Amino acid sequence: MRFNNFGALAGLGLVMISGVACEPVLFCYTQYSDKIDMSIDYSRCTNVLVAFGIPKPDATIKIEAEDKLKDFVKTVQKQGPKVSVSLGGWTGSGNFSTLVKKENRNKFKDEIMNLIESKNLDGIDLDWEYPGRDGNCNVFDKDNDADNYLEFLTLLRDALTNKFGDNPKLITMATWVQPFDGPNGTLSDMSKFANVTDFVFLMQYDYTGSYAPTSGPNAPLDFEEGKGTRSFRTAIKAWTDAKWPRDKLVAGFAFYGRSSKLEIEGNEIPTTQYQKQSKTEVPKGDEEDKVEEDTCTGKKQFSGVWRWKHMLHEGVLEDPLAAKEPWVKQFDNITQTPWLFNKDTKVFLTYDDPDSIKAKTRVVREEGLAGGMMWSIDMDKDNVLTDALKKGLAGEDGENEV
Repeated sequence: MRFNNFGALAGLGLVMISGVACEPVLFCYTQYSDKIDMSIDYSRCTNVLVAFGIPKPDATIKIEAEDKLKDFVKTVQKQGPKVSVSLGGWTGSGNFSTLVKKENRNKFKDEIMNLIESKNLDGIDLDWEYPGRDGNCNVFDKDNDADNYLEFLTLLRDALTNKFGDNPKLITMATWVQPFDGPNGTLSDMSKFANVTDFVFLMQYDYTGSYAPTSGPNAPLDFEEGKGTRSFRTAIKAWTDAKWPRDKLVAGFAFYGRSSKLEIEGNEIPTTQYQKQSKTEVPKGDEEDKVEEDTCTGKKQFSGVWRWKHMLHEGVLEDPLAAKEPWVKQFDNITQTPWLFNKDTKVFLTYDDPDSIKAKTRVVREEGLAGGMMWSIDMDKDNVLTDALKKGLAGEDGENEV
């Protein structure tokens, strides 16, 4: 989840865990700060993930407005969901590789244990997005990250079991669309990681952006031949091929879109989402978007991100399924994603709407996955996307498998 530039019963939407049919999980990330919207309804979520706690070099964990966190957790738990704190993120993963090494992992484990106990959490989410590979100029150790991470997770699992045996705590991981990297490339067997964790969340979005030479879908269900190699569906295959159990695999959904400036001549409206785009000019996204410095490259620019809620109230969309002039909406039948073009500014905007979410949840059900997660619930408006996701996961979207 980066905003800077820098098993189911098919047709029923139910997962089988230990032979018992359960409702699909819905993990809802929320961006926590002292300005968090306390009116958000979390009752639709089975779990809420508070983002982010930032692991520091000495293994301590920095959380904005930490003095208010315990009360926030209690408020959300009263609505029904279990609550975890998510550690790391795109800009906060720089110290993971060092902290999971043998000489540091006990201290890091103790800090997490203290956080869970002091804030009365139901678990911890580790958002180390790229173990064994570079991401946002993070420190990484290609030869040892994966092994060290597994050793740390095993240590943490044992400690949680010993401390909270009668009240089990969750260990979840948010990660990229491919399994972790080891010394010989992408790992082919992730089963040992699955044995000591509860769920992995696939970030099946950010497949493209303003950094690419050509515009395209932020979160394609399938890729168009010759226009990409990864998609929502290929991510599921990559992880299940690596022996990750389907009933511990959670699909990721984006409640935002990405914009870019197209380099096209004339006044014709493009009929395909693949167009040459500017590599130097990133348009301003929604009202929250501001110029920020990429901590990796040092470059200062907008992100171009549009949160769903702002697309509705800033006049990009007339309603959840229709664009407002001068924006023109089209829908790509291969990637199953909507996209917008502004006739006046030549800005392209790729995003997800209720229809594209429905298409993805159908695949979640067909593949027998545990459920879904979204980044992030605070970007929704009137629960439009949250309801589309929840109903789709449960098979209550009005479509039946055959």
